Amino acid sequence: MKVNNKVFSIISKCIDVDIKKINLKSSPKDFAKWDSLSNLKILGEIEKEFGKKINFGELFRIKNIQYLINLISK
Repeated sequence: MKVNNKVFSIISKCIDVDIKKINLKSSPKDFAKWDSLSNLKILGEIEKEFGKKINFGELFRIKNIQYLINLISK
C-alpha cells in the first residue's frame, strides 16, 4: 500500500471519517473531529505504522496531509 493510502487510512480511522473525503490538501480545519487529541492519536499511529519518530513540535505545524507525508518521507 502506498504511503498516501496508509496515511489516509490512519486518519480515516482516527477521526472516524470516510476515507473518500480525505485528500492531500485535507487539513485539521476540514474535519470537526480532527482536534488536538486526534492529532496525537494520528501521530502515534503513523509512528507505529512507519517506524518513524515524529518530533512532538511537529504536532502544531500540521497544515495538511501532504505535510504529514513529507514528515514521513524525511
